[in-house]
Amino acid sequence: MSKKVIVTADDFGLTRSATDTVLQCFDNGSLTRVSIIPNGYAVEYALGEWQKRSGRLSLSIHLNLTEGKALSKPKDIPHLVDSRGNFKHSPFSLLVRTFFALPNKRRLIATEIKNELTAQIQRIRAHVSNASIGIDGHQHVHVIPIVFSEIFQLHKQYGFELIRLPYEPFFWATTSLRAYSVFGLGRHFVLNFFSRIIAKKYIKNNLPRTDFFIGTLMSGHANFDSVASALGEVERRGGDSVEIGFHPGCAGEGELTEWRGDVAWHYSLWRTYEKDLLQNSKFAVLLGSFLSDTFSYARSRTLEILRFIVAGGIATGTNLGFLYILTRFFGFWYIFSAVIAYLVATLVSFTLQKFWTFSHRSLDRVNKEFAWYVLNNILCIAFDIVGLYILVEYFGMWYMFAQFILLALIALWNFFVFRFFIFRE
Repeated sequence: MSKKVIVTADDFGLTRSATDTVLQCFDNGSLTRVSIIPNGYAVEYALGEWQKRSGRLSLSIHLNLTEGKALSKPKDIPHLVDSRGNFKHSPFSLLVRTFFALPNKRRLIATEIKNELTAQIQRIRAHVSNASIGIDGHQHVHVIPIVFSEIFQLHKQYGFELIRLPYEPFFWATTSLRAYSVFGLGRHFVLNFFSRIIAKKYIKNNLPRTDFFIGTLMSGHANFDSVASALGEVERRGGDSVEIGFHPGCAGEGELTEWRGDVAWHYSLWRTYEKDLLQNSKFAVLLGSFLSDTFSYARSRTLEILRFIVAGGIATGTNLGFLYILTRFFGFWYIFSAVIAYLVATLVSFTLQKFWTFSHRSLDRVNKEFAWYVLNNILCIAFDIVGLYILVEYFGMWYMFAQFILLALIALWNFFVFRFFIFRE
């Protein structure tokens, strides 16, 4: 299967200045798709400019239920807007409000959501005729279960070519540490949680999507290193298609004076950084290398080491658990217990290290890998038994403490053997 990268700019059509910046990223950069916000101030202008590029630039609708004015009349959607027609919920409050609503009220809110989403889709459809369009949500509101249920029904009517699934692989980028705040990590894991829930419907109904999405952890703060690290994780996990979301369009002075929402976000200096990244030739080379299977940007070694430690910790816990239980409760000689514990832990360790830590998902080399793995572990078992006997019998150590020291030394040895020999790239 050939790889596919979709590079999307959200908030298209919000204001004229933001729209012009997004268009600049397409004309001079790597942008491949724009997502237009239906209740923006420059929707007609944005669609007119898109029409000039429609053969080369894809279009999605950035459904919005949380900022600005709704397209429906306030009396028709009272649970979503205030008396002046401004959306009154954040994604979190909309989720809570709909989740805890009584059945009758929940049905009313669902109907209001459907009516507003329909109005937004029809506003865009009126200008683009029968062109294929995708769908996603401002602030990812579309993954809220009640909203996604309505989008699923609307898909049957409109046949969207892409429905964003914001499932993002966790990655580590040392140049963007600010993104790993409680808020950034919380957004990443919450969106992944809801993405997993709705992914079942995607799979069951063959809904159009990409394998992964990049743009929640570093939302609005993306740079070259963060995207390269994220793509490395996509490759490690065998992803063939990925959408990368950006927010390069910055509003001009005075363009959002009546906008109800996070106005400061739309003036963020980081939008300029993302605009520059999208027009950077080095970034285009990065995307090209991913598409051509010549990806030359190493995935995060930090995460690889952390996965090795976690997998090793699980195997170590298995080892120590069996050693203690067999010795303490079954009365086995501690040397015999250690052999059994090591064999069980070896199976656990091989599975985790191959398929998780070093991402060797192919089974083509599994027999050879397992043979070398077993040989290495035979040497480790010999070292462990001899070392355990010496430390307990000659140095008087408690057998549990002695085993812990030996396992730490073996873990250090194993990382280099696994990484550079058994599971080498």
